[in-house]
Amino acid sequence: MAKSLLRQREAAAHLSVSERHLWQHTEPRGPIPCVRVGNAVRYSIEALEDYIRGQQQGDTSCTRRSAGIGSLRKNYPDDAKERGAGFWAAFVGALNEKLQHLDDLQATAERQLEELASRRADLERRLAEGGSA
Repeated sequence: MAKSLLRQREAAAHLSVSERHLWQHTEPRGPIPCVRVGNAVRYSIEALEDYIRGQQQGDTSCTRRSAGIGSLRKNYPDDAKERGAGFWAAFVGALNEKLQHLDDLQATAERQLEELASRRADLERRLAEGGSA
């Protein structure tokens, strides 16, 4: 039975490129699809063949399947750029939520600090008058 998934070294040899070049062009950095099995990255022979056919036909997007942001290089298709823009919109939205949360925390901390300062002033006043704290 033939292997259906290749290791990085085998896939690089299949494409006649270096392992580094393959990694730089593997999803989500590039258009070459991969399969992640835990921490391991594997390459489907069928997907590599599709990629090669797409390259021969001048299609730089041929097998782009990931929903990741990818790279917004000029040679990427519009749909990859749109996915990237969608990712960044969600990312900015999440950052804005975090910033709002931090603003709320800061306002709460400032209120608590003012309350403590008021209590301290009250206690200092009482001690100065000779009363008990």
